Amino acid sequence: LAPQTGGTIQGRLKMETNATVRPDPSQMFLLLHSSEGDSDYDSFGSITMASFSNVAQVNSDGSFAWKNVPA
Repeated sequence: LAPQTGGTIQGRLKMETNATVRPDPSQMFLLLHSSEGDSDYDSFGSITMASFSNVAQVNSDGSFAWKNVPA
């Protein structure tokens, strides 16, 4: 086996709302899950889950990032 380094997924959350009070992005979390396999929380594999969290908190400017994303 040849270990692979994890990748990074980053982006910016944009919200459109008609509300008078705009939601605070820093109070939001995003959940990343694999498109392959079942929909269990452990869908990335139990070995890689030790160094990877599939939850990312959105920053106040809307930016977010997942680090060490398994292949």
